[in-house]
Amino acid sequence: MAAAFVALSTGSLWAEDREYLMEYGQYLAGECTGCHKLGGEVDGSIPILEDIDEEYFVEALNDYKDGFRENEAMRNVAVNLDDEMMQALAIYFASLSEDESEESSN
Repeated sequence: MAAAFVALSTGSLWAEDREYLMEYGQYLAGECTGCHKLGGEVDGSIPILEDIDEEYFVEALNDYKDGFRENEAMRNVAVNLDDEMMQALAIYFASLSEDESEESSN
């Protein structure tokens, strides 16, 4: 019985953490969307972030932060992000589809 309680409470905490990170990511995304447009709008070579894979997103930010990817603007952003911020942004952008982001930008 205790094991079932632990499993349920752990799942609940995970869901609450994920909800918190989603909201935090949405808050942080304001800086990102200055360049990375929402709603499937492409701005030159700047990639669209909607529906991006969470692991790929975090890996890419870490690569900019560590200098493995070369883009001065992204490096300047990434060096100021901690792991929680990166995860929050990843969760938020991965949750968006192009249709949803079009609705939220109108």
